[in-house]
Amino acid sequence: AKAEWQAATDDGQRDRLGRLVDTAQKSVESAQKVVDAATKAYERALDAAAPPHGVKNRTEENQHLRVTARIAGAKQMQGIRAAAYMRAEEHCARYDGTKELSFRYESDDLHISLLFLVEDRRNAEKFQSSLSLWHMHNPLVGLEGKVFVTKQVEVVQRDTTQRVFLEEYVAQEEESPMGSLADFKAAVSSCPTISVGSDNELVQFQCLEKPEGFASLDAY
Repeated sequence: AKAEWQAATDDGQRDRLGRLVDTAQKSVESAQKVVDAATKAYERALDAAAPPHGVKNRTEENQHLRVTARIAGAKQMQGIRAAAYMRAEEHCARYDGTKELSFRYESDDLHISLLFLVEDRRNAEKFQSSLSLWHMHNPLVGLEGKVFVTKQVEVVQRDTTQRVFLEEYVAQEEESPMGSLADFKAAVSSCPTISVGSDNELVQFQCLEKPEGFASLDAY
């Protein structure tokens, strides 16, 4: 319209086209105001829905990561459930419901189901690895091929959860051989760490593997 107005020679035509240009410009300005108002309203809605900076909403606060595993034949091996309690405490695990559901036997197998805070994924994954590599760090316990860790970490909602502590372990009569918490602590303390000094000349001379490949072995 503006181009036609510039090309027009008749005054009446130029006046009519000029009014069209003004109307079009006002329409554009009006539309821009509507867009600006809608944008501000949208931003206000987002601010109202979002929690204050640094504060999580209720859904995020209640999210937990569930780690599950099965240890075959654990009922017939003394100290396995107590050792699982100890590893759970070391990694800041929480009960998945009750203690009985979190550490339960099905036949001779020990089933473990524990929760971790959603922002504590690193501890959850480290706990998975500690179970998966249990037989390597503790070859004398006899767990090779018996620990099965669920690789997928499930996200679940829980209003409240309780930390796992070794002191809460209670021996069960169906465990064979049964051992109390005191028995477990005594077993751990009576089995000193087995260490191989890689800088020892005799070790370096007799070792078939690289000496630095040796690591300390704990009782449990």
